[in-house]
Amino acid sequence: MTALNPTYVRNATAPSPNACRWCGRDDRRHSIEWAKSVGYHSWAEPTLAQRRARMLARRSRQ
Repeated sequence: MTALNPTYVRNATAPSPNACRWCGRDDRRHSIEWAKSVGYHSWAEPTLAQRRARMLARRSRQ
C-alpha cells in the first residue's frame, strides 16, 4: 500500500514567479501574513524550483 500525498492549492491561479515562498502573495503587497506551514511570516524569496514551476503553470494557462 502506498501513502498518498495530498495536494494543497492556495491560489486559484498560479502566483507570480517572485511571490512569497510560503503563501504565494506578491512581494509588493506582502506584509506580515499567516501560512499554516510556517505561521506568521514576512515575504520570503521563492526557491528556483518554485519560480520555474510558477512560470510553467502561468504559461500553460495562457
